[in-house]
Amino acid sequence: MKYYTRSPEEWRKRDEEKERQRRARFNARRRSLLFLLANLAIAFSMLVVVRIYISRRPPIPGVVDGLQVVIKAEDEIISSKPLDVKVWIYNRDPGEKKVTISEYHFEIMRGEDKVYTFDYPHKVPFTLKKFEGKLVFDLRREMELKNLKPGDYNVTVSMNVNEKNVKISKKIEVVEKLDIAFSNLSMFYFLDESIKPVINIVNFSGSFKNIKINKVQITMEKNGEVILKRTENLSKVIKVGPEESISVGEIEIPSPETGKFVIKASVYTDEGIVSKATSISVIKNPDADVRGIRIVTDFPKYAMKGDKIFFHVYLVNDTNKDRYILVKRLTLVVSDNFPIFSKDMKNLRIAFTEEGNYKLDVVLDTYGGLIHRSDIINIVEK
Repeated sequence: MKYYTRSPEEWRKRDEEKERQRRARFNARRRSLLFLLANLAIAFSMLVVVRIYISRRPPIPGVVDGLQVVIKAEDEIISSKPLDVKVWIYNRDPGEKKVTISEYHFEIMRGEDKVYTFDYPHKVPFTLKKFEGKLVFDLRREMELKNLKPGDYNVTVSMNVNEKNVKISKKIEVVEKLDIAFSNLSMFYFLDESIKPVINIVNFSGSFKNIKINKVQITMEKNGEVILKRTENLSKVIKVGPEESISVGEIEIPSPETGKFVIKASVYTDEGIVSKATSISVIKNPDADVRGIRIVTDFPKYAMKGDKIFFHVYLVNDTNKDRYILVKRLTLVVSDNFPIFSKDMKNLRIAFTEEGNYKLDVVLDTYGGLIHRSDIINIVEK
């Protein structure tokens, strides 16, 4: 029999195919919905956990209405150094804030003993831009506290910030100690060159000390292994003032091979052993190529006529390996190639007596070639 469209069998197969496709679409949508619901459940659970964590987390000290008061000071200071404490207030929000502080109180305690107090009850209004900070109090502007007795000191600050009280504290430990400082020690040496470090004892305290030196010892380590040891037996008493440094020995050691080494000095006293370590390198030759090395200066852009100008010259290594640069000469050229030479390569000083724009060229003549940098300074009338 002839059919003009499709046979019943073909229509049946077509209907079955449509039904199969419909079920496939339905199952896919069902799986997508279940996946979405599962993700929403996980996200909701995480949100609940985070909210519980945040609600149980202790508040950040010194924070009120998006503002934070902070005490800035070292955790440990030497007794002979002035106590340097600053109080700052910061805007933690991404918007400008109007702030008024009042009833400011600052105190330093050592146990039950009051060392210093400062009070300013009056209102001080100001505005902080987004994420901006402002210095509220600087101890060194009000009082120089140094030569304090060793021990723990507690700094407490309280104030009203926009009529809300804020109180924070910080512990500072004041210590007295002996230390070692090296002198006559270079960053690197050439093979077979003698190394002659001078070992100095430093008194970090607020009083004179009589120190009995029994012996001085130098060790040289490579890859954690001691390859050389030198000892000088002594029996002498030295008097060292506050923050004074006095030489207690100079021990010569060879540079037996190339590589990186750790030099450790130990001074044996009746009060104990004082030790310090530093690193050096021993090389065959300095770098013969100075590419990747550049000069950086802190030369000012503007200065007053007749003022002395202080600046420093630094070398920056832009490569990912150690570089050994041997500087033969440093030359400063100002304007019309007028040379100014300085014997002190750590602190260079020049002065300009006429107004105008000056070009400063810094040229380093090294074993590997010349390194150059130019700066411009504008000299103005006072």
